[in-house]
Amino acid sequence: MPFFIFINRMTRILQYLGLEVRQAKLDGAYDIGIKTMSGNELAIEKPRAFCFRGLEAKDEKVLLYKIVRDRGMESSAALELYNEAKALEENDEGASNAPTGGFFFGRPRPIKTGFYFDKRKLTDGSPLFKETGKRVFLIINSGLVNCVVARPNYGKFLTSKDWVKEYLLQGPPRLSLVADVQEAVTLWDAEFKAANRPFTETYQTYCKGRHTESFVFSGSVVPVLNKIIVSARHISYMGGETQTLPAIVRVEPPPSTDAASTEGDAGATNDALADESADDDDDDEPAAEPAVGQKVAIEMLGSSIFRGKITEYKDEEEGDEESGGTYIAKFTDGSEIEMSTSEAKEAMEMFNTEVTKLMGKGKMQKADASNTEVHAAVCSTAQASTRRPVLEEGEEDDTEESEKLYEEEYDGVVPKMLVGLEFQRDPVSWYSASAQESIRIPFYQYVLRKLAEKLRGTDLGDASVMSTRELLNHEKAALLKNEANGGD
Repeated sequence: MPFFIFINRMTRILQYLGLEVRQAKLDGAYDIGIKTMSGNELAIEKPRAFCFRGLEAKDEKVLLYKIVRDRGMESSAALELYNEAKALEENDEGASNAPTGGFFFGRPRPIKTGFYFDKRKLTDGSPLFKETGKRVFLIINSGLVNCVVARPNYGKFLTSKDWVKEYLLQGPPRLSLVADVQEAVTLWDAEFKAANRPFTETYQTYCKGRHTESFVFSGSVVPVLNKIIVSARHISYMGGETQTLPAIVRVEPPPSTDAASTEGDAGATNDALADESADDDDDDEPAAEPAVGQKVAIEMLGSSIFRGKITEYKDEEEGDEESGGTYIAKFTDGSEIEMSTSEAKEAMEMFNTEVTKLMGKGKMQKADASNTEVHAAVCSTAQASTRRPVLEEGEEDDTEESEKLYEEEYDGVVPKMLVGLEFQRDPVSWYSASAQESIRIPFYQYVLRKLAEKLRGTDLGDASVMSTRELLNHEKAALLKNEANGGD
């Protein structure tokens, strides 16, 4: 794909993906064709925040999230997948009047759904897999083209039937179908337990641990997307320059991973809001249920928060009384979004949370903090008062970690769902002046560092962009000037 087409395509996806995810949930078509990061357990950690656009957009942040994931699959989940697939097969075979065990809508099914063993041995006859004796796979024949493959240490992934045939059934593993499902479950449990270690470690031949860490770029990515992609050019092992392109990923932890903390945060927020507004009129108190005129807020791509109002309510369709109807809200960026009752309530809670932050950190009156027409000015006031560079004053000239020149402490919330860019995990070479040699650094760090060098004017001859410290000093000077002029 030509480079400029890739940039345009990715820009459009990132700009509208948040809206599409919300609409897809309402439509019941959540899979929007991007990589989904899932697993047995998954957590989104507090991000690093970078201001890469200086005065041009001093309140826009590129956020780097660390995703901690147990990508394994427990035997109970594997067995559930297996049973569901077998039930669907029986229904399909019944509908096509085909004999059981071999056909799908009248077509041959050469790959059978089931658990498989990899029982390879060494030349001396001993098992290749020392820890568990053999490896276990779950293969689900999901249709005419693809299969779902699952492993205890890796979870599930979608792949082609040709790949399954070439690399698993006819390749070196020579997988054999397991007749005793309970035997497969027992081995699955043993492998899952043995894989309780980092991805960088192996528990037996070809088998890595199930705990991984990934890094995802999100926030205000679109304005600097071209620079990020250009910064991902590096020297390959063959000595030539190569371009590495990121994948677009969706990260959504299981509800259980953050339910307790979310409940606690929501309670604290509601208490704080009640304390802050105890002396205000009751007109602005949030309603228990969504209604036309209620103020709402949504978070897009893990960073930008847009405010708006509910402008319309649509009754539930006949036969869908449980949905409670849908609400249409119009936001400050001009977009209109349909929300279910539960989503509208969450949007109302987010609006109240933002009002509380602005009244506290931003020192704003409630009337100003609640104004949906001045969202950009509100954000600017709050963030300018809390900008905190990660480097101490005077450290800027002594660090090789140039990305930290643009980094500041992050005070925002960690989103429940995240969409962003993920680069490869493999480290790359970067020349360290202090070590006087090339060292290996994670690829995400390489991209950040090359981007920072470019913004400082030390790479490709670009003009320098203000660092976070320079922005802070500029804001302080502007504030002093404003005070000297009597606040005008």
